Amino acid sequence: MPAREAPCMELGSAPRTPSIIASPSPSEISSASSPEPPNVRTTPLFRALAMPPPEPEQPRGQDELERRLPGYRRIVIPRELTLIELLAKCSGVTTDEEVLRIREAKLRVVAERVGLRRLHVLVPRLRSLTLDGSALLSLRELGIGLDHLKILSVNRCGLTSLDGVWGVGQLRELHAAGNRIRDLHPLAVLQKLHTLNLSKYTSIAHFISASS
Repeated sequence: MPAREAPCMELGSAPRTPSIIASPSPSEISSASSPEPPNVRTTPLFRALAMPPPEPEQPRGQDELERRLPGYRRIVIPRELTLIELLAKCSGVTTDEEVLRIREAKLRVVAERVGLRRLHVLVPRLRSLTLDGSALLSLRELGIGLDHLKILSVNRCGLTSLDGVWGVGQLRELHAAGNRIRDLHPLAVLQKLHTLNLSKYTSIAHFISASS
């Protein structure tokens, strides 16, 4: 069957013809979601993850070049930001305690380089995560500890499947447009999913055959 564009649809009792609905607002999702976690404090694991890595090794011989060439500009290789630094930057916070209270984050990263599996330690209250345009090999990159995550956006992330979505089983809203996803069977574990957006480049042949 040729690939067709999937609409934004409501999931419930697996209707034969998905209906078009308006997405609930983040505040509505938050008010209807699981209880707020208790006051969180930095743990030894959090503090270990918050430690910046060593500075990258700089090109050798630059001192000599500066002496010989008056107009020479030193080459400086910057250190890549850690995941906690990226979270703080995107949310406009500065302290570890403020990072722990982040509920919404928007990142564009190469997942295997920043270690998204540590998100549940750094932002245990996270309810909305946008990774649009990031490089994700799989949703397994998110790990299994984001128990309060309700909204996930992974548009244009190069995904070919939804394998690993079971790690974020409390999702109510999933946006995964612009990926080449062909099998929607992993969505069966998302019992609370309210809105699904798989428009553009997604074949829904498997979903149609499974629902009919």
